[in-house]
Amino acid sequence: MKEPLQKIRIEWGDITFYNGQYFEESAKNLKIRNFITEGFLIEEDNEKVIIALTIEIDGEEGVIDVYVFPRGCIKKLSYY
Repeated sequence: MKEPLQKIRIEWGDITFYNGQYFEESAKNLKIRNFITEGFLIEEDNEKVIIALTIEIDGEEGVIDVYVFPRGCIKKLSYY
């Protein structure tokens, strides 16, 4: 059996959409939504980080639920 992939925790900010009309001052107080996602590191480079939430451990090394995070959205990476 191949060694499992490295686990990773990604803290990231997402685009947030607020529907409706706002006065300029109230619009300035709208916030970015922040999230944490954990999984197994597939690949990372200067542009993106790719993780899978589930990995197969005794077969064809398949992965399930793959996420591609643009580096510009990532606030913090933790490896464990």
